[in-house]
Amino acid sequence: MKKVESFLSDYFLPASISDKELIELFKRYRNGDLEAKDIIVRYNIKFVIYYINKKYCTLWFDKNDLVQVGNIGLLNAVETFDISYNVKFSTYLSKCIDNEILRFLKSEKKHFYVDSFDNPICDDSDFRLGETILDDFDLEGSIINSELKDSILSEIEKLPDNDK
Repeated sequence: MKKVESFLSDYFLPASISDKELIELFKRYRNGDLEAKDIIVRYNIKFVIYYINKKYCTLWFDKNDLVQVGNIGLLNAVETFDISYNVKFSTYLSKCIDNEILRFLKSEKKHFYVDSFDNPICDDSDFRLGETILDDFDLEGSIINSELKDSILSEIEKLPDNDK
């Protein structure tokens, strides 16, 4: 929990509101009150932060980046939430956050490739990928041995069963 509190210390967050107040805000927003939308968003950012920190704590991405992606999910949830379904907004919001995070991870997937053996393995290390490759590995000899093995096995297959 200490990790969550230190992460939250960078944010000024209002106290949470009740489900009843939230429903009233949604009704106002659906009737064109944009201030109600701002209130809904402001009061649910805390949920986004807690949810990201709890569910996605093992991801290697910066938590602030994930919170921003989660905030996009929050905005989508506010736009598409329907109070007539009788579902808690937090349940719907968590699904919207998950969808947005998964979309983000899918788009970031293309950036995970090795562009050079000389680059560090991680940002805070001087250890390079090229250092993990054995210098005494004989690729040519390995290929020759593999081809030799294949040719010997094919010749053995030609022999009569007793000679095999």
